[in-house]
Amino acid sequence: MHRSGLRLIVATAMLLLGAASFAAPNEEQSRKAVADAQAAAKKGPVDIELAGQAVLHLPAGHQFVPQPHATRLLNAMGNPGNDARLQGLIFPEGARAGS
Repeated sequence: MHRSGLRLIVATAMLLLGAASFAAPNEEQSRKAVADAQAAAKKGPVDIELAGQAVLHLPAGHQFVPQPHATRLLNAMGNPGNDARLQGLIFPEGARAGS
């Protein structure tokens, strides 16, 4: 993966932490966000196009949660915001997305 692509994902996720208003989801919404993210996750090795500008070469042992599931998952984890620049989230495979 290009370092700039990873920086974009990390920087965007950090921006979400600074959003001013946020209504925390209830437990049922959180469980649904996690289940939806797991269902949408792409497992490596796979190439994933990011905003038509870069390709993420996701290695084996990792999974990628795309939009809009990534934002819902971040919100369910207590991170406020919704930034259209966020392309997705990367987790190690075996880690449950959202836990």
